[in-house]
Amino acid sequence: MDREMPSPELMSPDVPFSDAKIAAIFEEVLQSREAGPEEQGHKIGVYELVEILGEGGFGVVWKARQTTPFEREVALKIMKPGIDSEEVLARFQREQQLLARLDHPGIAAVYDAGLTQQDRPYIVMEQVRGIPLHLYCAQNSLSLQAKIALMVDLCAALQHAHEKGVIHRDLKPSNVLITEVDGVPKPKIIDFGIAKALSHDGYPQMTWMTRQTRLLGTPAYMSPEQVKAGMATDIRADIYSVGVLLYELVAGRVPFEQQLPLTELMRVIQEQDPRPPLTHRSDLNWIILRCLEKNPERRYPSAEALEEELKRWQNGQPVTAHPPTRRYLMSRWLKRNRSLAASLALVVLSLPVAAGLAVGQMLRAEERQRESEAVEEALVTSMHRAIATRLGHAPRAYDLVKDVLLQIKAGDFPGSPETLKKILLQGSVAAANAGDQALADWCLERLHELERKAMR
Repeated sequence: MDREMPSPELMSPDVPFSDAKIAAIFEEVLQSREAGPEEQGHKIGVYELVEILGEGGFGVVWKARQTTPFEREVALKIMKPGIDSEEVLARFQREQQLLARLDHPGIAAVYDAGLTQQDRPYIVMEQVRGIPLHLYCAQNSLSLQAKIALMVDLCAALQHAHEKGVIHRDLKPSNVLITEVDGVPKPKIIDFGIAKALSHDGYPQMTWMTRQTRLLGTPAYMSPEQVKAGMATDIRADIYSVGVLLYELVAGRVPFEQQLPLTELMRVIQEQDPRPPLTHRSDLNWIILRCLEKNPERRYPSAEALEEELKRWQNGQPVTAHPPTRRYLMSRWLKRNRSLAASLALVVLSLPVAAGLAVGQMLRAEERQRESEAVEEALVTSMHRAIATRLGHAPRAYDLVKDVLLQIKAGDFPGSPETLKKILLQGSVAAANAGDQALADWCLERLHELERKAMR
């Protein structure tokens, strides 16, 4: 029968480790280092080993069957024999503590922990029956929207870990498994084997180069501060890794060539800027490149901030990573109001050829994100033609104009002040002619307000 972990009062996740406590916890373990490899069918307490699921630098993960007090399949991670130094034992013990802090549907749960009969630590975790992130996306031919939806969920899980003071430090496709919940794909983060806790004084821990300068992690997904010895890391290292995952989902490759010699790859990660993942202009380029900034201060400050940014992209809203130029804001406005622009175009397309050309120019400019002045002028021209030519014969024309005015009234129009003045002037005439005096008065009041500001 397996023994309980020593010094239970020191095992609490809320008790910070010190050299003295680490020494006390593992003193008995370090005195007994005889260990042999486990085999299929071997029992560790109430867990029967079934087959090896994976193997890392410090541990072997087994598929195991729990036999009591109830039956279930679990993942059981055992530290490898022969590498149980004080440093490795402390790291394995820390993983147990960090996992015990986490309780989120997007993170593999920890069920149990203990020592084998050979005094080697083990952790019992939820067995996640999933497919690695990028393999799942490829096998199911997911759309870009569906891929980003997975990343939004991933950010939510990562935010939970960060709020608990846990930095994963090894986010990569094989550590983000996709499972289906009621037919909906959901990501689940696994393997916190090299995770780190934020120190209790709020400052980040140092990077995890060992005394033998062994690099822990997967270089292609590691941030510049992770691959540079002696640099401090915090939660923004995970943000960088999420950026690499995003890059790979969008471009089909990681930012930097993985086949480079390790020292060269480390240099490139620290010094070279990645190419945009998409060849065409896209807000995703801005989002991903902000995640991959060399300086952590220029990345998103949290997983929650990145999650909200991705949601803005999903909703066609301006993203904070993009410089807020008038052209950009105007193109976002037109994209969010595509149906309104299309309906207005239908009205104007029945007018003389010049008006139809104006609408065509507006829609082409929206698609190509041309200069904002051309887009705005086309919108003004379209409104003018609809008001002047069709208002008396097609009540629907004023409904379209009114929709534009109401959105402006709600503060949703990023165009230039001059364009806004033109729309308000024409809108006030249209509203008055349609008997909507309240809206006509508002247009004039807003117009006068803009004039007063221009005179200051």
